[in-house]
Amino acid sequence: MIVPQSVTDRVNQLPVNQHARQLLQGAGQEPDPSLVHLFQLMQWALASGEVPLRPDLYSSLEANLQVLLGAHPQEALTFLLQQRPHEDLLSEEEILQQPDPVNLAALLFQVLQLRLQSANPV
Repeated sequence: MIVPQSVTDRVNQLPVNQHARQLLQGAGQEPDPSLVHLFQLMQWALASGEVPLRPDLYSSLEANLQVLLGAHPQEALTFLLQQRPHEDLLSEEEILQQPDPVNLAALLFQVLQLRLQSANPV
């Protein structure tokens, strides 16, 4: 999906993405303005092996992260972070309070896994 850069820029101005940007910089990574910073943080953690994942989960999460990276930025962020009734996942406040990029990425992967399970119940 081709999305105007202005859309990604707008999404990256959200506090959660500004925080992810700071965490990326703190980890020695250059934030890529063409990516949603939370997703770039997850991509970095996955590619670097910083977040330990079971091998059977790695390929699934990697593939689904690529789907998020290729989706409309706001819709992808909403899919990952929007609170739904009877859920207690990761709030914006919890993201903003997380000082460690690896821990935040691990939490985001947990949320992604839960989202995927709820979207595709077996």
